Amino acid sequence: MTKNLQFKKVISLFLNTGDTREGSHTKMYRSMGYPSGRTRKFKSSLSGFTLVELLVVIGIITLLMVAIFPNFTGARQRARDSQRKTDLKNIQTALDLYKLDQKPPVYPLPTLIVSLCGKCWSSDANCGVSGGNIYIKKLPCDPGGTTPTPYVYVQNASDNLRYTLTACLENPVDPNKDQISLGGCPVSYTVSEP
Repeated sequence: MTKNLQFKKVISLFLNTGDTREGSHTKMYRSMGYPSGRTRKFKSSLSGFTLVELLVVIGIITLLMVAIFPNFTGARQRARDSQRKTDLKNIQTALDLYKLDQKPPVYPLPTLIVSLCGKCWSSDANCGVSGGNIYIKKLPCDPGGTTPTPYVYVQNASDNLRYTLTACLENPVDPNKDQISLGGCPVSYTVSEP
């Protein structure tokens, strides 16, 4: 509404003066509230940010990233450690199924477990296709590295019905860690025969 009114005022002033010299324009602009024709400044509808404001925002984002990033890293470590613990329980179940198939009951040799990392483990070579028992569809491997590595499986030398199964943990303050680290790990988690 006010723009329309200003436009009408400009037109009427222009038509009434009939003069196109700078003085008449100055008079016209002054009548609209501007100091003079030469110093007339239009307010931009687009507002920008100053360099200082941008640097402050970048600094705040950097501080937040520094504060938050270790939490994301710790969450990933805890997730992988949780996966390792679950994997050991699943391998433990597969070992028990294997033992039940053997006459007399015995756990497998450590070399067998290492060779099956990431593969199907069954009583036949075809992963149960020939009617054999499947102990585990895919023997889990450690999720930490770029290449899958097996968990540390050690059979007791004096008693073939005893073993330990160890995983290296990444979280040094894990509540379930071993009191004394095993398997060459800085922090370990171990399960043994039930």
